[in-house]
Amino acid sequence: MASLRKQKKSNVWYAQFYVTDATKGGLRQVRKSTGHTNKSKAKGVAAELERTARGAIEADSDKSRLARSILAEAVNELERETFTTLSARKHLSRLLSLATGEEMTSYTIETWVAEWLRRKARDSSKATMARYNGHTKSFLEWLGPARRKKPLESLTPLDARMWRESLQDAGRTGKTVLAYTKDAGGVYRAAIREGLVSYNPFAALDAIDTSDSQGRKPFTHEEFTVLLKAAPSDEWRGLILLAAFTGLRLGDASRLSWSSVDLEAKRIVLIPSKTKRKKRVVRIPIQPDLLAFFDGD
Repeated sequence: MASLRKQKKSNVWYAQFYVTDATKGGLRQVRKSTGHTNKSKAKGVAAELERTARGAIEADSDKSRLARSILAEAVNELERETFTTLSARKHLSRLLSLATGEEMTSYTIETWVAEWLRRKARDSSKATMARYNGHTKSFLEWLGPARRKKPLESLTPLDARMWRESLQDAGRTGKTVLAYTKDAGGVYRAAIREGLVSYNPFAALDAIDTSDSQGRKPFTHEEFTVLLKAAPSDEWRGLILLAAFTGLRLGDASRLSWSSVDLEAKRIVLIPSKTKRKKRVVRIPIQPDLLAFFDGD
């Protein structure tokens, strides 16, 4: 029970009581001002100060006991050689919650891929997103339903290499396989920047031979003529002429509108989908054969 004391040259009553020292053990004395010169009021304040101090000590004591219990579990797993990445995250998450009341942010491989795709969709073109979706879907399907629900950091360099080998065994060219693993590696590079993982399993992959990838050869004049003659409609004839004389991608050519065609200046003005995010305007002169097509000749 708290007692009351006065200091020399002061009329204010001080509460004096003992609490358990959680660090050293035993008891330690606490002395606090009640802020009152009236002894009756000071007595009530002293009792409240003692209850508050003892409650804080008990709470700290309970927290310390729980923290020691969590650490003891971790040590026990280490001794039994059952300590894993998953258990490390579990113990750290419990300690963080105990200390701050906050939960540790965690992702599975599957949920982080979904989050990465969501963020990429904000600044990437439809064509780029189609590639990202296709490559990450292939990766998740290879992992299987159970494996992709494992913690993000559980993926190993061996997993990355085995997936790459499965792509090669399926007959994909070196250049295509490189694109797949580069995008999957991007998922983990983003995770490193977020502090979610400490390493990128795809960074451990050796360089891949891309010499089996075939380069694209341009059509000869004769082949171009054959294509024009075989075009099933004026629309296809226009697309072939656009591809030949402007170098536009098929998607950009098929979406071309008259607002982008300036017949007087004899040029096409547009923002290609590949550079849409950068808003890079491209101006292409209209070649006579293409101009004749636009004029309906």
